Amino acid sequence: MDILSEVIIMKGRVLGRFVVIATAIIVIMAVSTPLIAEFVFMKDGSIVDGTIIKDSEAAITIRTADKKQIQIQRNKMMRILYTKLKMGKVYIQKRDGEGIVAYIVDEDQDSYTFRKELYKAAEFTINRSDVLFIAEKNPSGLKIDGEIGTDKVSLVWLPPYDVVKKYNIYIKKNKADKYELTDNTKAKSITLKNLSSNTTYYLIVTSIDSDDYESPPSNELKITMKNRPPTKPVVLSAEKSASGETKIIWQASTDPDGKVIGYKVSRKHKRVITLLAEVKNTEYTVAKNIEFDEILVVGVDDLKAESTPAVYSSELSVTGISIIPSVIFPVKKFKEMSQIGYGVSVKCDFINNIIPYVTAGVELSFFYMQGESGFTEKESNVKRLILLPFEILAGYTFQPLRTFKITPQLSAGMCYVNYTYSYFDIPSSAKKSKTKNGFDPVFGIGINLRYDFSERLYVTLASNYNIIYEKKENYHYFSAGIGAGMWY
Repeated sequence: MDILSEVIIMKGRVLGRFVVIATAIIVIMAVSTPLIAEFVFMKDGSIVDGTIIKDSEAAITIRTADKKQIQIQRNKMMRILYTKLKMGKVYIQKRDGEGIVAYIVDEDQDSYTFRKELYKAAEFTINRSDVLFIAEKNPSGLKIDGEIGTDKVSLVWLPPYDVVKKYNIYIKKNKADKYELTDNTKAKSITLKNLSSNTTYYLIVTSIDSDDYESPPSNELKITMKNRPPTKPVVLSAEKSASGETKIIWQASTDPDGKVIGYKVSRKHKRVITLLAEVKNTEYTVAKNIEFDEILVVGVDDLKAESTPAVYSSELSVTGISIIPSVIFPVKKFKEMSQIGYGVSVKCDFINNIIPYVTAGVELSFFYMQGESGFTEKESNVKRLILLPFEILAGYTFQPLRTFKITPQLSAGMCYVNYTYSYFDIPSSAKKSKTKNGFDPVFGIGINLRYDFSERLYVTLASNYNIIYEKKENYHYFSAGIGAGMWY
């Protein structure tokens, strides 16, 4: 025997051993691995979903999704479907123009098998060559429309082929949970509100047709709501020591859906922002050699989200501008001339930190009042009055609470007075009108209540008692109003 023959014989032996081993492995796997059955169709119309764990000529044993074992006699079965098939209601458009709505329960290379009612055994087939298209009745293409928010999200989807009465939207938080109906709509989109921030949700959409049939679900959509940043810290105080250091103390931030882990302290100087430190507590001391226009304090949560910055300004003075709608009440003799009126005041407050708690300002007001009869003469009748007082203000601020301030103040200036009155002219025996106007000194005393709901914005309640000095008679009036302002 030559060498070539020996090699061929050896290869044959190796190949034979490999075939034997492979065959044994296949047999072992066939015995040990259960057959997979997606659906078992029964002759009574029911459908069993599970896994075949035992197979014989007379019966099969199936383990269902809830871990129960069911033995089914073969003479009670119509078919076993090993292919995953969406057994939802579909619309079948035939090439001859006929449209059919039914459940698809099986298919092969030549035909489709349908049921008019899913859990009744009556079935019919249609050749593939006779079908133009098959359209599912469930919505599809469920996706996010826009951006995910902290508490709401907009969804959009594609409709099924036929007419839909409404859509049901289902939601759950965990993959293993059951879906719950959260909303419904007739539109092909919806905005879900009042969701929890920093939370994962699973969503599906189904359609309801004119027969109240609810379709299988759309694709499943998984979303995670955005994290809410911490609340804005509030600067409580800033004290400058004799050595030149500035100690800043602020009110702690809170986090509605997480935990505040610290604060970033930065300085703003010549429009450039630089991080100074990251701290755990609610105070920081700025070294004397660090120049700054503003100190910014930002709360940081456990997901690295940052709050709106609290701002401490190193400027010596700030200016507040407020607009205050007001009501004017004439008193004493002025009440005989005018009714209660209304108007508006524009006020500028200047706070200088060199003299603590001392405020100054200017105020321009406009008041309109209807007149009263009986002014100067019995037959006189004042039609209307206009007052435009311009005053310089000075006051001292008390601060009983961190965000609440009380400022008594004095004012002085000039007031433009304009009024029109009618009278009976005896020589001409006719009723005539006359307008008088001019500038007169005005002095007053008042009090302002201010609530700061941020470093920049505030609400103010103002009340003043003023006297307009005229040659013949002084006019007394009281005004009160509520408005809003901003610090610059």
